[in-house]
Amino acid sequence: MLTVEYKKLADDIVDTYRYTATRRDWLYLILKGLESNRTNFNSAYNDYYYLASHTTQQISIESLLNSVLTHSFPITISNGYWFDEFFLYNKTENWSNRNVLYTKAENKPKTYLRSLAEYESSQIDFIIYVNSAEPNLAELKNQIDALILKYKGAGKTYKIEEYT
Repeated sequence: MLTVEYKKLADDIVDTYRYTATRRDWLYLILKGLESNRTNFNSAYNDYYYLASHTTQQISIESLLNSVLTHSFPITISNGYWFDEFFLYNKTENWSNRNVLYTKAENKPKTYLRSLAEYESSQIDFIIYVNSAEPNLAELKNQIDALILKYKGAGKTYKIEEYT
């Protein structure tokens, strides 16, 4: 980007037109406002350019989290948990060594297909691991949530877990 030295520009204008000290100070004041606006514009431009350069297809969320956030331990991401499909059968079907449902009249013990822990973590696309020894862990998790919601693809589910 083009850089402009406003102080030098003001001095050149003052020398060219032989302005008085009051006019020179007034010119410095105006140009200082322009410099402030340009600085604000440049920082906003750089922020928006950084955001626009990432798409959900191109981004590596793990490297984004490790480069943008301030943390002491590495943040890692792994694939989520997905269960294999399984089918339920009744007695009339070929059910040897398969999952069978019984009626109440058959007085068989209750059979649970999945545990509560398995259901809580099922159907997750990816898991983000954060070290539990991280200072300001709650704040870091909030920052991770904000970044993930900004960059993840639609319909993707995730979970943040702690490791030691």
